[in-house]
Amino acid sequence: MQLENLIFDERDASAKLGRGAFGSVFRAKRTIKNGEHDVAVKKLPRANMKMEELEAIRTANNPNIVAIYDIFFQEDFCFLVMELCDSSLHAMIQQEGSLGMDNFESVLTGLASGYKALSDIGIIHRDLKPANILLKYRTENDSKTKTIEHVKIADFGCSRLADTKLNTELIGTPLYMAPEIGASVLTKGEYDSKIDMWSIGVVLYECLVGKVPFDEKALCKLFLFSANRNYVGYNGPENFPEKANEHHQYIIGSLLELDANKRMKPAEFHCLAIHRPPLKKRKNTGAFSVLGQSSHSGKPALNHAFLIPDCPLCSEQSTSKSLLKSTMKMMHTHAAMLIVSQLNHLY
Repeated sequence: MQLENLIFDERDASAKLGRGAFGSVFRAKRTIKNGEHDVAVKKLPRANMKMEELEAIRTANNPNIVAIYDIFFQEDFCFLVMELCDSSLHAMIQQEGSLGMDNFESVLTGLASGYKALSDIGIIHRDLKPANILLKYRTENDSKTKTIEHVKIADFGCSRLADTKLNTELIGTPLYMAPEIGASVLTKGEYDSKIDMWSIGVVLYECLVGKVPFDEKALCKLFLFSANRNYVGYNGPENFPEKANEHHQYIIGSLLELDANKRMKPAEFHCLAIHRPPLKKRKNTGAFSVLGQSSHSGKPALNHAFLIPDCPLCSEQSTSKSLLKSTMKMMHTHAAMLIVSQLNHLY
């Protein structure tokens, strides 16, 4: 098939890169001014296209979001032309089990940076999972060694702008689905970007441990807990491996908070993953241990509820924003007083 400067063959099995819930992905050749380049093309029904969301994603221009180069329409179908990656996080976990710490750190910081960019433009992904996180590897002399160089959030077929009224439907992949979405079967309620924070927590736990933190049976319980707002009965994920440090445990524990109102926000996740601030004990927590109870081999889970990050960078930014807001308020007040004074002189 040829679409302007694009050539690919849907019938060629070797060109097919994968198939998702909304369409198939093919390897293609794209011709531009400086030559021919390999790209990925996703073909999906035109009815599933959400142009407003896609245009927002195109403008994000973040190295941790898969680039969308072009969009073509043909009869009942739409073709997204995207950058071509080496593999998916799902494939890497399937091949290696749990990730080494260097690769885990790349996934952690890549997701924090990429999702912060999505959050800043008001996008909720709604289906974050290893299959929708693509990877580019660093070239190594040893071909058996796979070192992640770039992490890319991809597949925005389920994404929505945060201010739309469509964020009430049951959507996503069950093992990575936030409990409040599952609970919507019983109770109707809207949700926001915190559903993606839960999904990222599941992904990060799987990267460290080699399996998801909750099976189908456990998830059903979480859906019921969330529907009934019974957050006391939730204990969080089980023990972490020895390689998981305090920050890793705190981040994952805070992302996998059952109560969405207490769950880590995108900006907080970005701060902890990128700035790595020290963790301090919350005030008024008494003599409680910051470590949870250990029931299996490995480290006992960190009790994230008793800790709080102490980031000087974010504190400075927060202070600057508050100062700017106060200054603007004073300027508006002063301007209003001058206008009133001038009016009094006139009348």
